Amino acid sequence: MSLNVVVVSEEFPPETGWGGLATYSRYLARGLSRRGHTVTVIAGGETRRTVSVDGIRLIRLPTPTSVRPGSIGRIRSVLGRSRLVAEVIRKLKPDIVEAPEWKGEGLVSTMRRSAPLTSRLHTPLDLLMKLGDLPYTFPNRVIGRLERLQVRLSDGVTCSTAELLESLQSLHWFKKHVEIIPNFIDIQYLEHNLGSPKTLEIKDEQDDYLLYYGRLEWKKGVHLLASALPGFLRAHRDAKVILVGRDSGYGQSTMRAYLDAGLKGFRSQLHFTGFVEESEKIRLIANSRLVVLPSLWEGFGFSILEAMALGKPVVTTPVGGIKTIVRGAECAYLVPPNDATALGDMLIRAWDDPGRHRVGNAARHRATSFSADSVVPLIESHYVDVISA
Repeated sequence: MSLNVVVVSEEFPPETGWGGLATYSRYLARGLSRRGHTVTVIAGGETRRTVSVDGIRLIRLPTPTSVRPGSIGRIRSVLGRSRLVAEVIRKLKPDIVEAPEWKGEGLVSTMRRSAPLTSRLHTPLDLLMKLGDLPYTFPNRVIGRLERLQVRLSDGVTCSTAELLESLQSLHWFKKHVEIIPNFIDIQYLEHNLGSPKTLEIKDEQDDYLLYYGRLEWKKGVHLLASALPGFLRAHRDAKVILVGRDSGYGQSTMRAYLDAGLKGFRSQLHFTGFVEESEKIRLIANSRLVVLPSLWEGFGFSILEAMALGKPVVTTPVGGIKTIVRGAECAYLVPPNDATALGDMLIRAWDDPGRHRVGNAARHRATSFSADSVVPLIESHYVDVISA
């Protein structure tokens, strides 16, 4: 059964490829298209335009700006985008729409009932405020309510892990059944982009590097990495540390500035790339010796799964959706969250561990459980159930 599917996501690579939501939307659109469905993605962008990418119709919509400053302007901008998205969906007449809860992008569509809509839960503002990642400001609380309203009005709701669902249930988010369908990755796409990274020159075994990739932010535990790295770098003077990702605010400055200040004695061993294209990120992962992702919270953990799929041993924390991915210590080096001392000790141990290749192989095997071939049929079945209800 071929479906006409609309995927809504302001985040979509490369122009708005900011984080996990962009990663999920890209994999979803590709996975559905390869199985014969007609796929349209409604994403953000600087200008309004429609293009074709890998057989997928991509509609870029700039987010409306409000003449009102401050909190009211931000809320109006969010609602304005939801109205724009609803108007495009009405004209497309799809069989099914999938939208994230994020900023209530699908809210107006659920109210107008122009097409069956299923909401995909990622990390709602209510949860980010509870975790301390966002402040309890007036606009954040209002937009969080818009997200919740979209989910309650949706024809279906899915979630990637039991851990995320449990966290949201504690916030009294649901009045209906939520189907757990894991996120997935395109392992063939990852393997197709292997090669030497262009960001740095790898000459020999002495150029082994430890890799972090993701936003340089508090939620990802980067401040803990800043405390853990000095001991590791003193123990391994030939090692390099590559940090990939956009900077973010931290304290009175930025996380990059915090790292620079804490690691000023090791700058010759550090390399900050900033944002890199997807293919370059894959090459950096594949050529690393060890990956570190010390998150304080993850709704899922695409970064960890991508590294595992490429056979890389990962030092990480069993928080949120990461627990679903790693399932014990056989396929990753696990440390307690928010513990810089344990993180530093584990980096030294894992770097020298002669069994790290075994850990990487176990990680690769575990990642096959989250392949497109395994998960996309579950999403198709969910869509058919929503349409038939």
